Amino acid sequence: MVDHVAAPPDDRCYALPEEHRAVLVDDDDPGYAAPLARLAMAFTRNLPRPWPRSTAPAVG
Repeated sequence: MVDHVAAPPDDRCYALPEEHRAVLVDDDDPGYAAPLARLAMAFTRNLPRPWPRSTAPAVG
């Protein structure tokens, strides 16, 4: 959630709904999901690519 959508990005204040907090912040919660991002990166880093790393297409 953002407090003022029309405000410039540096002036906005963001917040999470309380029901999302445990999954993203509380590492004692059984639903804590932050380590899954690290796991996904470790797995996908080793997948074969259709191009060599040095010639990967530009993003953006």
